[in-house]
Amino acid sequence: YLVGFVASAAVIGALAERQTDRRPLTAFLSVQAGSLLIFTCGVIGLMVTQGYSLGEAAARGWLPFIPGDLVKTALAAGLLPGAWKLIERFTGK
Repeated sequence: YLVGFVASAAVIGALAERQTDRRPLTAFLSVQAGSLLIFTCGVIGLMVTQGYSLGEAAARGWLPFIPGDLVKTALAAGLLPGAWKLIERFTGK
């Protein structure tokens, strides 16, 4: 998962530079892309370190976290565009 967090930060940062975090739908998709990267690395890590099959690793290290991840992503996607508008308002950019 730790490797995934670093890779995810790079991907989401690159997408943010393209201003994908300015609209709710593209913000949601950007954050979900990063989240998927984190979980992919985590599931692979579980397969390698614990000897789990793909199905078992996904069942233990990804599936239980999908509902919460979707809620957090939706909240972030809803808040980011408004935060950018506030920043633009106060900085004049």
